[in-house]
Amino acid sequence: MEYKDIMLPGTTTVNMISLEDDYILFHRDPDYYRFRIAALPTDLTLPPHSEYSNILFIDESIPGDPTRAFDQPREAESHIGLLCRLYSPNPDTFRVFMLDIHKTPTDHYVNTTITDGSLLKKEQDNHQMETKNWIRRDRFSTSRPRLLENTIEYVGIMEGAHLYPERIEIDIPEPFISRSATGKTMQPEKIATHDEVRDSSNIYDDTDILGIKVNEDATLLAVWTEMNIVYIYKRGASDGIHGHTSDKLPHYLEDPMPWKLRMAINPIDGKLGTVPVGSIVFWKNALGRNYISVGMKSNAVNTYLIDEFGEIKEWSFMGFVKERYGLIIVMSAVIALFVANENETYRR
Repeated sequence: MEYKDIMLPGTTTVNMISLEDDYILFHRDPDYYRFRIAALPTDLTLPPHSEYSNILFIDESIPGDPTRAFDQPREAESHIGLLCRLYSPNPDTFRVFMLDIHKTPTDHYVNTTITDGSLLKKEQDNHQMETKNWIRRDRFSTSRPRLLENTIEYVGIMEGAHLYPERIEIDIPEPFISRSATGKTMQPEKIATHDEVRDSSNIYDDTDILGIKVNEDATLLAVWTEMNIVYIYKRGASDGIHGHTSDKLPHYLEDPMPWKLRMAINPIDGKLGTVPVGSIVFWKNALGRNYISVGMKSNAVNTYLIDEFGEIKEWSFMGFVKERYGLIIVMSAVIALFVANENETYRR
């Protein structure tokens, strides 16, 4: 697999990231601004790739809307959220949706905003962008209690005694949202389906899915999980299942094209590590080659060429020794020194 890495500017932790068509939208914690915008490097698709390529460093970012006093409650213990770009009828308007959830000693404070700004080219450098004043188009805030009293178990039990109900702590929710490719439609809630499954013998939970992304042609699908593995599925016109249709049955629909697993990006070989995946985007270069960019909740954005990939080797002990022989030699030397030291201590 061929890949190339991007390093975002700054040193504080990136806890929100969204990969757009030409920009990277991210939030740092702490930061004076609620979000920042970075343009993708122009030489991202140029060779070389993989281990022969150097990391592409982004020198600067465009500051977004400044953080205000009412954006964060007092005594905030932790903070999670999400952000993405929305559609605007004005092509010069950069519209950002942002959801923040702050955990306080008593409540979960939720703050939702939609902010508009204009990206303009600098007069001295046409390749650099800047923004004018950001305007908050909409804002909604609410709070939910963090602790709930479980009073059901205490009903009718020792009514004369002074018993205090058990207080149950509600974990801070993990926000999620589904957005259409054009950014015109958003779905903030899970859609419950009641699909019939006749054979339930193969149903089990292997891992939790954290996000899904489909390309514009609806031929590539990326699924990333809590195990930090990105699965890439593919489908095409040749993969369709064409059932028998009849004019007498107008309600009959042909089966959709099935998704087939094409490849997987694992944390070790894919250079993902243990940093959670925050966002994924598919895109093509001028030659029509397919790329996928994986935005990590750190300073890195990994980009892979998915038209070419290698077969996954079956794991074996000898194969592991050959690939990690340097590490094994160092560990063996450390163990030998430890054994020699213990032997010398025992003789004394």
